[in-house]
Amino acid sequence: MKKAEIILALLALISLLMKLTEIPLGGLLFLFSMLILSLLYYPFGFAFFNNIRLREIFKKESYKGISKGRIFGAIGAGIGLSTVIIGIIFSVMHYPGAGFNLVMGLVLTIIVLGIALFKNSKQSNEFYHIIFIRIAILGTFGVILLFFQNWL
Repeated sequence: MKKAEIILALLALISLLMKLTEIPLGGLLFLFSMLILSLLYYPFGFAFFNNIRLREIFKKESYKGISKGRIFGAIGAGIGLSTVIIGIIFSVMHYPGAGFNLVMGLVLTIIVLGIALFKNSKQSNEFYHIIFIRIAILGTFGVILLFFQNWL
């Protein structure tokens, strides 16, 4: 799933540049690539952040050694990042409700980030590193768009 995430993120960046330079279909490509990325985070966040492969989601053995707290944290991160992505889409496409979606997603990701920082201070883990990177990238872009919504 990591390859899919990288491909979708690169496609979203290229299509954002296409939209900003007014190349035809840039906005549509941006919309679809970001929506698919959002759909990747939302329902599959628990598996994605815990490094569980998509074909192993329904196998009980895949969840050995993963606490319920990590699963709930991954679900929260997935929902928060998905909401931030929806807010980014709304902001870039100039849809109403962009600010609300960005604020709700950023609040949820800040809560998840706070819990992850607290847990990481006790025990360093790759799980928290994966979440930190996603929150840093999408959260920074979301905060920039929140304050400069008419910029694009």
